[in-house]
Amino acid sequence: ITAIGGSWFKDWTTLEKIVMPENLTEIGTKSFYGCTGLKEFDIPASVKKIGSGAFAGCTGLDSTQTVMAANPPELPDPDPAWGIVDSFNGGSSDKAASVTTFKVPYGCKEDYEAADYWNRYSFVEMEEKVLTVNFTSSGTLKTAAEKALAEKGWTDDEVTKLIVTSPEGVTLE
Repeated sequence: ITAIGGSWFKDWTTLEKIVMPENLTEIGTKSFYGCTGLKEFDIPASVKKIGSGAFAGCTGLDSTQTVMAANPPELPDPDPAWGIVDSFNGGSSDKAASVTTFKVPYGCKEDYEAADYWNRYSFVEMEEKVLTVNFTSSGTLKTAAEKALAEKGWTDDEVTKLIVTSPEGVTLE
């Protein structure tokens, strides 16, 4: 799945958490509108666009949610005719979500603060995660990186800086 269509999960009140696929590029208009039991979601790094009212009416959401995208996904213009303030909040108190803050990748806070329609929120940068891969001649770089990730318990999209060292003493950052 690369896109979640408009209103796919609308008014699914027992939905509590969403785990979106890592290749997702778009979250459609009102995809999760009215999912009052929804508490959290993480928007994958691959998402480029979030539709109008995608999470409006999700009154159970925690105040802080996570966006893994280094570049702020496109948000549409507000839709006052439908009572939609933006992708995350409705226009009336019964449709308003409680999202006020987003955790964003390290080094991306200023981009979100300057982006259209994102600038109404507060942002907290995720911690910098530096992965050092000691590459040896007896394996592939991919295998060495996978081993280093497993040792840290991280996924590749959590890494903010990669350092590779070779047996010859060469270091790449």
